[in-house]
Amino acid sequence: MEKKIRSHFGKRTKGVHRRRYKKKQPKVNETVKKVLFLKGRKTSENIRDLLTDLYLITKPNAHKLTRKNDIVPFDDETSLEFLCNKNDCGLFVLGSHTKKRPNNLIVGRVYDNHLYDMVEFGVDSLKTIHQIKGETCVDGTKPLLVFNGDGFQFDEDYKMIKNLFIDLFKGVVVQSILLTSLQKSPNVDLTDMGPYFNLTKRRIQMASNDLMKTATWVHPSLRPKKVKNVSRNKLGDKVGRIHMGKQNYNSIATRKMKAFKKKKTNNQKKFYKK
Repeated sequence: MEKKIRSHFGKRTKGVHRRRYKKKQPKVNETVKKVLFLKGRKTSENIRDLLTDLYLITKPNAHKLTRKNDIVPFDDETSLEFLCNKNDCGLFVLGSHTKKRPNNLIVGRVYDNHLYDMVEFGVDSLKTIHQIKGETCVDGTKPLLVFNGDGFQFDEDYKMIKNLFIDLFKGVVVQSILLTSLQKSPNVDLTDMGPYFNLTKRRIQMASNDLMKTATWVHPSLRPKKVKNVSRNKLGDKVGRIHMGKQNYNSIATRKMKAFKKKKTNNQKKFYKK
C-alpha cells in the first residue's frame, strides 16, 4: 500500500514539473513580459517611491520584491538571472543608492535566462503620484510614449533605450476591438498624474550580436506572406503597383470644352445656309 501511494505521488509531482517546464519553453505567440522590481544593497527614499510608482503603472504584469538584494548587475548578473527566472520575468528594474552613484536606477531585459541588455540611469527631481493631486490610471492602462530628438533615430545607445522603454510599458498586445461593445466615445484629456522625474544616462550594456540574432528571430508562421506588386510603407498602409498596357489617347472619351471645339470656316457656313 505504501509503495502504491509513493508511486502515485511521484507521478503527480512529475506532471506538475512537466507543466511548469512547458510553460517556460519558447512559444510561437509569446505571452506578456512581466517586470521584476527589486532593491539593491542600499536604497534612498526617492528610489523606493519611484519603484512603487512604476510598479503601480505596470500592474498587473509586474512583480515586486520587498527585501534588499546584494546584486550588482554590471559586476555579476547570476543572482539577477536566477530571480528573473524564478519569478518568470523578462524585464527588471533595480534601484540602489551609493555615494559614487546616488539615486541609481537600472532597467534591463533577460532572454533565455541570460542577461540581454541593461541601462543605468541617475534619477533627479522626482515627484510621486501621491504628491500630484489628480486621478490615477486604471490597472493595465497603456501610457503614451513620445521620443523627441534625432538621437532616438541615429544614436545606437538612445535607439536601444527607446526600444527598452517601449518593451517596458507595452503591456498586452490587442489585435482587434469589438466595436459593438463601445457604448460611449471617450473624451481624451491630458492631465498631470505623475510620476515626474528626470533620467541621466550613466552606463549601458548592449546585447551581443549572436544573442541579438537569436532573440530577434521570427518564426516562419508569423512572417507575413509576400504578395506580388504589394508592399507596405512605414505607417503600415498597403502600397500597390499596377501595370497597364498602352492606351490610345485619341479614343479616350473626355469632356470636350467649348474653347477646344474647332471653329467653322466660311465655306461650311455657306453650305449650311443653303
